[in-house]
Amino acid sequence: MDTKKRIKELMDERGWTVYELAKRSGLAQTTISNMGRRNTEPTIPSLRALCNGFGISLTDFFNAKEFMELDQEIR
Repeated sequence: MDTKKRIKELMDERGWTVYELAKRSGLAQTTISNMGRRNTEPTIPSLRALCNGFGISLTDFFNAKEFMELDQEIR
């Protein structure tokens, strides 16, 4: 899973800017922006903070549609 793409999808669904996500997650705007610009993956604590900001669990974050489809293919 592309975590940065998933974060962007969640932001787009809510109509949030990086500023809004930073405010809700408690992370610095630069931290969130640098994930995309520097092509770095978020750390587990950062990802947990982002999920808290979105109001979802880590499980929900990783239960994206593509994983559900992959699970169906495996079965």
